[in-house]
Amino acid sequence: MTADTVTPAALAPTRGAPGAGQAHRARLVADVLATLTLAAVAVPLAHAGGGRDAGQVALVLPLLAAALVACRVWRVLAWGWLAGAAALAVAALAVLVVGGRSGAVAAASYGLAAGTGLLVAAWARDATRAGVAAGLVLLSGAVQVGWSLVPWWGAGDPSTPWVGTYYWYNQLAAALLLPALLGAGVVLSAAPRLRLAAWVLTPLCVAGVVLSTSRASQAALAVGWVLVAAVALRVAGPGARRGVGVRAAALSGLAAAVTVVLPGPPLFAHRSDPWAGTVARASSGQSLSTNGTFRREFFHEALHAFATHPLTGAGYGRIAAGQSVPSGWALSPLAHNTVLQALGEGGLLLGLPVAVALLAVGAALVGVLGHAVVVPAAWRGSTGRVGVASLPLFAAVAALAVGGHSLVDADASYPALGALAAACAGLGMAGLATARPAVLGGRGSDRRLALAATVVVVVALLAGAVLAWGQPFHITAPGLLFGGSA
Repeated sequence: MTADTVTPAALAPTRGAPGAGQAHRARLVADVLATLTLAAVAVPLAHAGGGRDAGQVALVLPLLAAALVACRVWRVLAWGWLAGAAALAVAALAVLVVGGRSGAVAAASYGLAAGTGLLVAAWARDATRAGVAAGLVLLSGAVQVGWSLVPWWGAGDPSTPWVGTYYWYNQLAAALLLPALLGAGVVLSAAPRLRLAAWVLTPLCVAGVVLSTSRASQAALAVGWVLVAAVALRVAGPGARRGVGVRAAALSGLAAAVTVVLPGPPLFAHRSDPWAGTVARASSGQSLSTNGTFRREFFHEALHAFATHPLTGAGYGRIAAGQSVPSGWALSPLAHNTVLQALGEGGLLLGLPVAVALLAVGAALVGVLGHAVVVPAAWRGSTGRVGVASLPLFAAVAALAVGGHSLVDADASYPALGALAAACAGLGMAGLATARPAVLGGRGSDRRLALAATVVVVVALLAGAVLAWGQPFHITAPGLLFGGSA
């Protein structure tokens, strides 16, 4: 069985069977709600300061909860994945007891990411739905390029970093990493219509990562780009590898050309090296060595908050509050590491579920890629070419790239970025239906446990929506000195 033919256990029966009409209507509702949820994350939530603006997360969470119910995720996913998401969502809300409702956006972000990952893993289990999920991730890149390109052009200086609506270049770059790497995979694999869009968007997203001046994202892009090409070549049948190689070379050349052309005429009066902004940052004191020192200081501060409050943490946005550090240190309420952020703000209560979730999902994604290496034929289309069946592989690469970036930056503090990364992770995990079905799919004997965990997730999402209503992203950071970013 190839990934093209794998469908969720909850799919409707064949037409003509008893109750088929009602089941197909239910499936249509699920498709609409899942699509609307991902579209809401990709566009309005990302536009709202990466999801940090007041009340924005609260608008998406009820839609996500409804989509999880409509997709009957408890009938598709193993109860362990649902229980892990429930533990994470509840723990994130429990931390609010320490710091108060002001941290509700940060708390709700964990449930948003966990729920989005579950939704895509349960829903995008066939070629059509996987293509829709991938297309919405590409849409997130398209709109973010538009929101970044216009103000960058208007500034009149081609060495100015792209920041987009995340309003910080590192997180804009991380957000563009997802469509850049997934788009490269689409060009090497998918159906003509989706591939055409990817040919246009992928070079622009690559240019955005370079022009953002985020060095960590540039390194992740380079590694991910090579990995995407290697996976596509491995999956392709002997007669299709030449075509994959030609497209990979053409896409690389096009991406390089767009990156070189953008910081010059006709957009600007003079041409600038696309790396000029990155070099300028290093020259202004933000060298890799200096920023590495900043990171160590931020990590130390998060660990200090954890050591001071090992069970419940210091509360959201309060890692740096009240800390006394050596003279000259950069002090920040953002740990610039997803696990340390959770430990500092939520102690073991939050840090343990976050660490377990990242390890479990990371291992699952690596397992999917490993299966493609060992059994490449399972990911090919019927003609032996790389097809839509392989989209989970490229989504896995994209999710792993951003996951690695989140260990050296503040990605988890942006709800939209966390949710989009989780969507790619979910699409990658949907590939377990081909690679290791027993790991992802639920059994009838565990259905009650899965249903109970789903109820907890849904209730936590709705509670998070109520608590986050009208709340902006909050940090307690009076008079702090902020260091640079990688």
